[in-house]
Amino acid sequence: MAKLNKSVATHMRNKTSGWAKKMGLNDKRIKIFFEEMPTDVDAKTIPYYYPDRNGKPTNVTFDITYNIAFLNANKNNLKSDGVIGAVIHELVHCMHFLKNMKEYNTRPHTASFFKENLKKYMKIAGDGIHDYDDGYRPDLRIDAAITMRRNAVAPNWLDRYWVYVCKDCGFVNSFISDLRQTEPTKCEKCGSVNIIKKLVSPEQAAKFEINPTVQNKNLNKNERDKLIVGVLLNYLKRILKGKELADLKNIIATKYKNGRCVAKRKSVMLSGGLISAKSTFRKGKRKRIDTIKVNRFL
Repeated sequence: MAKLNKSVATHMRNKTSGWAKKMGLNDKRIKIFFEEMPTDVDAKTIPYYYPDRNGKPTNVTFDITYNIAFLNANKNNLKSDGVIGAVIHELVHCMHFLKNMKEYNTRPHTASFFKENLKKYMKIAGDGIHDYDDGYRPDLRIDAAITMRRNAVAPNWLDRYWVYVCKDCGFVNSFISDLRQTEPTKCEKCGSVNIIKKLVSPEQAAKFEINPTVQNKNLNKNERDKLIVGVLLNYLKRILKGKELADLKNIIATKYKNGRCVAKRKSVMLSGGLISAKSTFRKGKRKRIDTIKVNRFL
C-alpha cells in the first residue's frame, strides 16, 4: 500500500479547515488524520467530549480521518465534487453532533438535520448536477484516477492494485490487496510462493482496466487473454530492474511461446488466503465493483 503524498495531505487539511469555517465550526477543534481503512470507506469522524452534570457534551473535539487509498486513487481528482463531498459530509456530522448528540448517534445519515445541511452546503460547493449524491454516495469512475471527473470519484482499490508473475509456472495476473492481505503472496494458478510482484500506481491501474484495445468487443476470449498477458508482461518489463528483470526475461524465454504461457501446470495444492482480483476483461467482476453505489462516508 502506497504512502500519501504530502501535498495531497496539505490540500485536504486546508480544504477541511476552510469548509469548517464556512459551516460555522471551530476548525481549531478539528484534527485531521490519514490512515489505511477498509476499501469501501473514504472517511470517518469520531467526536470526543467531556459530559457535564446533565450529560451534555462539553469541550468537544473531532477527529476526521481520510482513507489514504481514497486520496491516492483521487490525487488527480481532488477538486471534484465527490472529494469535496467527503469533506463536507464529515463536517456535517460534526455539526449534527453539536446540535443533537442523541440523534447523531441513532440516525447519523437519515436525520433531517444531516440531510438538509448536506444538501445546503453541497449546493454551494457543487456544480448543480446531483450535488447531494456527490456528498453522500458519489458515483465511481475508474478514469477519475487519470483525469478529474467533476461528479465522480475513483474507486479506492486502484491504490491497492498489484501485478505479479510466477517464476515457476509463468502465470501473470493482477491482484487487489486489502487490510488483511497487503500484497500477493503466492501464485493463484500453481500455489508457488516464488513470484515477482509490483504495486501499481492508481493511474496505471486505471489504464489497465480501461485499456481500449483489450476492451474491443470483436475479440474472442483467447485473443483477449493473450492481449492481457502481453499488457501485464510489458508493464513489468518497463519497471523491473536488475535480477528481477533478468528473471522476468528468463520466464518469458522459457515459459512463453507466441505470447502464450506454455509451461505445464504443477500439481500443487492451493492454500492460504490468496484472493485474486481477476481481470475485468476476463470475468467482469471489477466492472461491477466500479458501478455499484455504497455508503462511502461514515
